[in-house]
Amino acid sequence: MDVSPAGIYLILTAVIPIFYAEWTGWPGDIIKKVEPPIYELEEAIERSFKYMVSMTFGLILISMGMTIVVPWIGYVWWAITGIVVLWLRHGREQLKLKLQEARMKEAVAKGVEIGMKKAKEV
Repeated sequence: MDVSPAGIYLILTAVIPIFYAEWTGWPGDIIKKVEPPIYELEEAIERSFKYMVSMTFGLILISMGMTIVVPWIGYVWWAITGIVVLWLRHGREQLKLKLQEARMKEAVAKGVEIGMKKAKEV
């Protein structure tokens, strides 16, 4: 059985984006906070995008390499890649919802403050 060097190179190249993803870090601690500040949520959304893109790219390279080397294992890696991407996207959507909720609370608080000032003037 001949092992294709291209497959091995793809698998080895996948290490770079996966290390970058781990260096960026998934903002799981922000997701677990009850009411994080808006600036933390914005930074976490940016970090989650970098993590998601680099992890997806690394998993795609592994999947392509595995498909070239051993096709049936490559197909399993493609399925794993799809599941991981969906999971990461779900986490990112949670962050966006938390940011939207925080902005709504801030807007309501500001509206109440303006309403109280108007009531005092009358």
